[in-house]
Amino acid sequence: MAKDLLKDKKFLWVTGGSGRRPLMTELAKKLESTHNIDSYYLSFSTFTEGLFDSFGISQDKMVYINYDAVLKEKDRKPDLDFLQKKEIEYGFKIFDIWNIYSCRYKERTKIPYDNILIRMEHLIKEIEVMVENIKPDYAFVVGISAFEGVVIYKMLTSLGIEVIELKHPRIPKRLTFNNNMDSSSWPLLIKEYDKLKQRDLNPEERKIAEEFIDTFGGKRFKSGSDIKRKVTLKSKFQKYKEFATVVLHRKRLPPSLKPWLWYPIKDRLLKYSSRFEQPQNGEKYVYFPLHIQPEASTSIFGKWFMDQPSLIESIAKSVPSNYKIYVKEHVLNYSTRPSGFHKRIKQLPNVRLISPFVNSTKLSKHASLILTITGTAGWESILMQKPVITFGDVFYNVFDEIKKVRDITKLTAAIQEKLDTNIDKEKTLKFITAMYASTFPGIATLPSDCQNVSISDENLNNIVEAMQNYLQRIKS
Repeated sequence: MAKDLLKDKKFLWVTGGSGRRPLMTELAKKLESTHNIDSYYLSFSTFTEGLFDSFGISQDKMVYINYDAVLKEKDRKPDLDFLQKKEIEYGFKIFDIWNIYSCRYKERTKIPYDNILIRMEHLIKEIEVMVENIKPDYAFVVGISAFEGVVIYKMLTSLGIEVIELKHPRIPKRLTFNNNMDSSSWPLLIKEYDKLKQRDLNPEERKIAEEFIDTFGGKRFKSGSDIKRKVTLKSKFQKYKEFATVVLHRKRLPPSLKPWLWYPIKDRLLKYSSRFEQPQNGEKYVYFPLHIQPEASTSIFGKWFMDQPSLIESIAKSVPSNYKIYVKEHVLNYSTRPSGFHKRIKQLPNVRLISPFVNSTKLSKHASLILTITGTAGWESILMQKPVITFGDVFYNVFDEIKKVRDITKLTAAIQEKLDTNIDKEKTLKFITAMYASTFPGIATLPSDCQNVSISDENLNNIVEAMQNYLQRIKS
């Protein structure tokens, strides 16, 4: 009988917004009843105290970290020797991590140097105290995006605490986990793929992989593709009700009201403007889909290439003269780009800035090459056996047919190597089979993105079973 790797363990739940709090509290209750775990919750916002009370979480199980008190201390200076020591001890650079946070709002770029370091010093010390007091066996996270998340991931890993990150594998109604943030290469996927490369597929495996490609059929996978969402008046009301609840507990408005007031108007103005182009029949092109920014996919997993206009300029210098570069704007980000962003792209003579409303998978299907930092377009292109170059850390880099460019001076050679080639279908089928073998039934989508289906009793049971299975297999 397999050992229960969850039983009687201490869990630290690293909470946050976008539905993380209800997902983690409900999952914790499930694990408490099935595996007798002991739960603790980490929050980086004191305004959440009332929210956790409403979830039935006692305050002795809560750890709050905020910076208000230390930042108000008169004449306080950061301890530079301490910070340098901790950078070495935990393997990160403070201003590398700070960039994840500061790019989200302009006012954060004005925070003084000393205040940044005071925040980091306080955060590191508080995490060390928390670990010493709680001594967790596991920490559970869903999506790393804020600088605190990166710091705690690095620190806990260095301190020997296993961090389990719930991941959406871009296969509908399946989930997986990752505990290797540095490369975003999922350990179980690597293990299964290495085994499959040594043998032929059996008939059942081949059938499942073939059916997956046929089912995909050029349709776009989305992070919330497990659930067909219908935007009703009731769902809109619920969204605004949740927003009002958070504002009530904050006792202040969010940093910016633009997403609620200005961006919807700007969306409509740009949609009918002449800023964007359409694909041209018969034109040869390579395809680069723009990422949403700020987002972990670029600021964390593609940080050396997060200046997308600069990267596009490098691509434009590297393609043959008889090819265009189709740069498709993201449908969720086209009105929120900083001033001059689109202008920098459009001034390149061999680049077309494609409308966000053009079908992405059709662009991939007819492209001579797909280039992406870490985007889902790369995974979709694999399913169409199209050549892919990546610049960041993403799970499908494990696939032998993917070309990852780490050194921009080698981009021209990489493009020449991959241009107008095709991925071998047999290799594609093996990689798909490895994806199925390393994933589990269930939904990893945050509750706010799937009408709370992910916190149904059935799905919580799926996550618990998958977590136990995952831990047993990576440790065997």
